[in-house]
Amino acid sequence: MENLNVYIPEGNNPHPPMQYNYTQSTQEQSYNDYDDSSTSIYVEHEHEQPRRYVNIDNLVLELPIPADLLGNIPRNDLKEFTHLRYTACTSEPDNFEEKGFTLRQIETNPPRQTELFIMIPMLADGRENIEKSSLAYLAALGVYQDVAVGKVKNETVNAHIFEYTTQISIDHSMNIKTGKDSEVVPIQTLFCLKEKEAKKINSYRWFFNAFCPALRPNICVLIDVGTKPGLRSIYNLWKAFHVDPNVAGACGEIVVEKGKGCIKLLNPIVAAQNFEYKMTNILDKPFESVFGYITTLPEAFSAYRYIALQNTINDKGEIEGPLASYFKDEISDVKKERNIFSANMYLARDRILCLELVTKRGCSWLLHYVKSSKAETNVPKDFSGLINQRIHDAEDEEKKLEKTVNHGSPHDKDP
Repeated sequence: MENLNVYIPEGNNPHPPMQYNYTQSTQEQSYNDYDDSSTSIYVEHEHEQPRRYVNIDNLVLELPIPADLLGNIPRNDLKEFTHLRYTACTSEPDNFEEKGFTLRQIETNPPRQTELFIMIPMLADGRENIEKSSLAYLAALGVYQDVAVGKVKNETVNAHIFEYTTQISIDHSMNIKTGKDSEVVPIQTLFCLKEKEAKKINSYRWFFNAFCPALRPNICVLIDVGTKPGLRSIYNLWKAFHVDPNVAGACGEIVVEKGKGCIKLLNPIVAAQNFEYKMTNILDKPFESVFGYITTLPEAFSAYRYIALQNTINDKGEIEGPLASYFKDEISDVKKERNIFSANMYLARDRILCLELVTKRGCSWLLHYVKSSKAETNVPKDFSGLINQRIHDAEDEEKKLEKTVNHGSPHDKDP
């Protein structure tokens, strides 16, 4: 049967003439399974009770936002402001579109072009592990509602996707800003909650292999939770791509969070890392940027031109390229074919990605350092945390050097 999507309710009118309540025949507002042979989703009217039974492959719901939230936003003329879109995704990241899944932005008329796509991986991994306070924060923005579907037509749901264009901002003091005088602009938000724990690399795989091919963004920005960009840092990072069309990736300066009055520098471990960060950004990255190759663009704060990340087909008919190498450690079939040395090599995925970009077959991409783009981050505050971090960094450098010496290039043949 051809893949279809269901949308409840239909139309773009945020204020339908009658009030609808969304009901499920087996459970109220909490979905465990969706199967057209045993469970029917229907619309219940407060006076009449017409039921619309559904026979579909993909489950997509348009859920009205709470009334108190609706009353506090300046714009409510479009469904993206008045309804939260929920998708119970049963696909893997690599076959997201192939299985008929899509995103709200694509269905606008005309489809919107995405210039900047920002990815923020959350600390929790998996629906059972996420903190309730995080969900409460997202619900206050309108980006989350307590809807959970375990299966769709006997297929396990791998990710719960929530889409909403929020007009609310919550600052670090938990003050809510909204309204015409708040200077808050609408932000199209996509919250992907994985059903099971699958590590951070899997979150990047959903971003690059599922959502980016659907939206086709110009620039992808990676920001870790706990990293705070400056007021114009994201703009300055984006501008580097606009100025030079050969730039494939860029990063800014990551600075240590010093606290009020630089009080955190009284900790010698924090002070030592502050000195190290400054030396890196004064000596290493500017020097590397002159030659167009930066050994690592930190996942905590970096950006990529999406077209440069695309894979290609080599002479042997094999897929190769930046993203193919980046996710080699994530793909089960490749894991089985690899020995312990090659498997460990791809733990240095951010460094491998940079090498793949500048050595991409038939291309002449560059990597750039943007001094004016700064982001503040937390650093280990005790000796054990610092040692664990350095062990990981040392392994990354060793494996990157081993690959360069043995192969000269990530590819079997010279470009």
